[in-house]
Amino acid sequence: MNYSGYSNSYEKKKKLQEKENTARQNLKNTLLKGSFNNKTAEQIADWDPFNQNASSGWFDPEFMFGIKNGFDIVIGNPPYGAKINNKDLKIILTRFNKYNNNNSASLFMELAHLLLNEKNGVISYILPKSLGFSSNWKKLIDENLPFLKSIVDVEEGFENVLLEQLVLILMKNINSNQNIYNAFKLINSEIIQKCSINKEFYKNLDSLICDIKMEELSIYEKIRINTFNLSSITKTVVGFSLQNDLTLRGEKPVYGGKSIGQCELKEPKGFVTTQIYEKYINLFSRSPKILVQDIVSHIQNPYPHLKIISTIDKTGEILSVNTIQNIFITNSNFLLEYICALLNSKFISWFAYKFIYCSSIRTMHFGSSYNGRIKIFNATIDEQLLFKKKVNQILSAKEQGDDTSDLEREIDAMVYKLYELTYDEVKIVEPEFKLTDEEYNNYKIME
Repeated sequence: MNYSGYSNSYEKKKKLQEKENTARQNLKNTLLKGSFNNKTAEQIADWDPFNQNASSGWFDPEFMFGIKNGFDIVIGNPPYGAKINNKDLKIILTRFNKYNNNNSASLFMELAHLLLNEKNGVISYILPKSLGFSSNWKKLIDENLPFLKSIVDVEEGFENVLLEQLVLILMKNINSNQNIYNAFKLINSEIIQKCSINKEFYKNLDSLICDIKMEELSIYEKIRINTFNLSSITKTVVGFSLQNDLTLRGEKPVYGGKSIGQCELKEPKGFVTTQIYEKYINLFSRSPKILVQDIVSHIQNPYPHLKIISTIDKTGEILSVNTIQNIFITNSNFLLEYICALLNSKFISWFAYKFIYCSSIRTMHFGSSYNGRIKIFNATIDEQLLFKKKVNQILSAKEQGDDTSDLEREIDAMVYKLYELTYDEVKIVEPEFKLTDEEYNNYKIME
């Protein structure tokens, strides 16, 4: 093999680098002779076009690249949650505060827009996947939704990095009438297109859904007709930060996330004095409520899914730490047991997985900004009473240590019927659904 061409190219590059280094040193000396101090002169002369790393402390596209009207494309992997001292952050926010988000990734997105060619520019950034569903990122998505061309769900795209990511592709010249974006997923090193998604879904859900199939979108389109958001009939309050007050033995029990099972209250996290208990329980007005684990569990087998876990506090006497979300019913037309049954059902967990948490697998919280988006079927009181009966049976059976699997499967079937899912749609939600097509079609909630 002849390496002479490669050798000549290398020697040319080396000579250019030496020439460029000399020019930068001369530039520094010229700046020092002028009105520039030593630090500023060093920063300007530090920029090395042969070095892929950023220069120290400045950026000027016209000086560095001869670009006057913005770049045609900005591609980046911005730092997420980088530590910025208060002094620097205050200065930065005088220029970058459009998205009401101090996360460094959001600030870099704003900078990308400033660097972009306004007519034909494209931004392609890899960002935290939580921007698809977290209220902290809502302003950024709201502002950029008109320009959104595609998203790619890469999950944990970097080796040994547990944070999940999305690739966002924005186009300045996108047709203003284009009301869809294309959703892709990285699977086994190959990017697969999942489907095209109407941007109206984001406006209805406040979630930038991505890892989704057309038949799953059809289920959502179907159920939204006779449903409303949970937030319209509830108030959610997180438990208290009482961990430092807990003892192994004491007067009053306090419960944490691991104390909650499906329609089950397990061992308390610890104990507090009566004085502390009375102080905090009165803040809840001793009202009945639903207790839900704050961290939503992701389960990989036998297929990827979430599991929301909740139980009922009928007396209003249960005090919890901040690993529990306390849901209070604010509309007397709805029963605690009915809402609890829905939250524990496979269907609502599936809905949350696909349409609230954007098929995420790590650290999903169940606060009001998330659980409030759950779609609640507007059931009659007679239908709700049937769910109440089943939930009470499970509560009693759990207290006796009895198996409740059959009762839980009954509730799942009742929920599917309530939301008017066909058998084929049920199998999309729950691939291992036990009933046959005929058994499900003959199943009646009212019996």
